[in-house]
Amino acid sequence: RLFIESLARATNHHVIGLVCFAMVYALVRLLEAYGLWRGKHWAEWFAVISAGLYLPLEFQHLARHGSWLTAGVICFNILTVVYMARLLIQQQAKRSLKSKVE
Repeated sequence: RLFIESLARATNHHVIGLVCFAMVYALVRLLEAYGLWRGKHWAEWFAVISAGLYLPLEFQHLARHGSWLTAGVICFNILTVVYMARLLIQQQAKRSLKSKVE
């Protein structure tokens, strides 16, 4: 929805930039999905980082259009990112412990 609204307000010069941004975004999400589907460890970290990248934009939205809903979404997203990162750190510790035993 945001992409279509931005496209409707854009000039021809901006349309090319928006299309390039959309293609890069889609490629990043495809790469992440492929890695997660194949069970790659790098993709798990990639998902944590990409989820965290939205937080500055959400804080900016909260500053401009503050509401309890926006604050709740930010809190939920922070908790999700921290939880996922914590699980991955625990998995990495288990792997290193397992490799030391072997």
